[in-house]
Amino acid sequence: MDKGEYWLLDSVVEGWYPLVWLVSEDIEGAFNKRNHDLKRDELVSVLKHLFWRGDLFAQRLEKSGPKDR
Repeated sequence: MDKGEYWLLDSVVEGWYPLVWLVSEDIEGAFNKRNHDLKRDELVSVLKHLFWRGDLFAQRLEKSGPKDR
């Protein structure tokens, strides 16, 4: 396990966060810890590897809009 994988898994071990937070300008504030220091292409690669290995799961949440009546 490399530093990027550890950072991501350690960040979500007790809860879930929106993926967009991983590229936030204030990532340290969003996660209340040091930045992961990954460039965008490195971040995508690490996430892909964790998803492929089954170590990380994601869920797509649909935005709810006005209900049809």
